[in-house]
Amino acid sequence: MIEKLASLGCTEYEIAYAIGYTPQHFSTIKKKDQLLREAIDRGSNTIKVAIRRAQLKVALPEGDYNGNVSMLIWLGKQYLRQSDHLKLSGDEEEPLVVNTLADFVKNAAAKKEKSGSSGT
Repeated sequence: MIEKLASLGCTEYEIAYAIGYTPQHFSTIKKKDQLLREAIDRGSNTIKVAIRRAQLKVALPEGDYNGNVSMLIWLGKQYLRQSDHLKLSGDEEEPLVVNTLADFVKNAAAKKEKSGSSGT
C-alpha cells in the first residue's frame, strides 16, 4: 500500500496518515526499516517514469496523447526537477557575458548611430 501511495505522488506525510500513523512515528519507523524506504523509492520512481512517458508521448510527432501540456510541465518541475531557469557561471579571467535580445538590438542601434554620425 505504501508503494502504491508513493506511486500516486503522495507525500510521506499523506502516506503516514493513510496507513494510520502520525508523520513523526512514520518518520521514526522509516529510519529503521529498509524495506519501507525501498517501497517509497519504488513508488516515487514509478510516478517519475509515468510523467516522463507522458511528456514523451506529447513531445514526439507520432504521439497520439492528448494530455495537458501545462500540467506535464508543472509535474516535470515538481517531480523530475526540470526547470526553465538557465544557470550560468564564469570566472574573473574569462567572465561569461549574456545579452538579451533587447540588449543586442540596443547595442546594434548604438553602433549604427556612431558609424552613421562619424561618416557625415
